[in-house]
Amino acid sequence: MNHQKIRYDLRRNPPYQINFRSKRAGKHITASKRRITFQFGFSSAKAIASGQSEVNCRGEEHEVVLVWSHISGKRELYMDGRPIHVSKGPRGNTKFQFTWGIGPHVLKIVANFKDQAKKL
Repeated sequence: MNHQKIRYDLRRNPPYQINFRSKRAGKHITASKRRITFQFGFSSAKAIASGQSEVNCRGEEHEVVLVWSHISGKRELYMDGRPIHVSKGPRGNTKFQFTWGIGPHVLKIVANFKDQAKKL
């Protein structure tokens, strides 16, 4: 049985998105690597219960970064600046999926590569 403190309850204090960025990050060929950043938070149940709203309800915040080389297949996943997963898929792999926990909560990232050059 998991006795860790629940950080949020969807009915009382839902999580929220802060930012999302996707940029080309290849050293020599910029389109060969992607850096995708998600920033999100768990709202403050105490602030919501006291009648506060919007920015005053911001609580525990996190950043998840996926760095994915489409040439080598290397995938690196970081949370709050700490590595949580490193792997290497087959060359040309277009799908990545990983699940991990934050205390009693489960996070899942699903990424699909679409080659923008093929649309031209």
